[in-house]
Amino acid sequence: MKNLLEEIKTSPGVLGACVYSIKKGIVGSNLPATFSSEQQQRITNILHRVFRLNDAAKLDVNAYEIQYDEALVMARRLDTEATLVVVCAPDVNVPLVSMACGMQSAELLEAIAAHQGQGNTTTATAPTTAPAAESAPAQAPQAKATPAEVLNGPLAEKLTGIKRALAKCIGPVAGMALDGALKTWLEKGEPTADRLPDLAELLLPEIDDDDEKATFVHQVKELL
Repeated sequence: MKNLLEEIKTSPGVLGACVYSIKKGIVGSNLPATFSSEQQQRITNILHRVFRLNDAAKLDVNAYEIQYDEALVMARRLDTEATLVVVCAPDVNVPLVSMACGMQSAELLEAIAAHQGQGNTTTATAPTTAPAAESAPAQAPQAKATPAEVLNGPLAEKLTGIKRALAKCIGPVAGMALDGALKTWLEKGEPTADRLPDLAELLLPEIDDDDEKATFVHQVKELL
């Protein structure tokens, strides 16, 4: 794993890279020491979650970049359970780095499998689809509201407050996380204020830190 990440780092403008796996967290990194292991874990978890949210929205996204003033962060999906994150200088040659990442993708997956002690890193997604399949027939006869309609309806003020509370915990992906949770929430009942605690409960798995979960719950209770 280390040699593969070093190969990527040889590209001009690359400051370092790391690989995140759902099962093991950070499985390899050569990012600068300014990035603590906790920071790497948190950031890569959020970046990987973007791919999961795109899956829920049926969007085929396998790579994206986030541009900051001081750096450019590139996230590349290795498979459904693993993401490669590369931190670069702001003016890096993105196509060149993308090509370098693509050349290492297959070997990185093999290294992840060896690290986890198994050959298949893509089996965990199957169980997550079963609950939706079971609930869909019961709701099919009713005309459900869409997340966009609910976000702009009578509950808009409370939902905005929930989104802000969530953003303090997981950052800029809070909006997409809320959209995904709203879809599940709407499948289970009508969009009413008394059901908002159920929506908040659906959002809790998006927050990794226990203290932040408690803060989120407290803030949502104050909103409701």
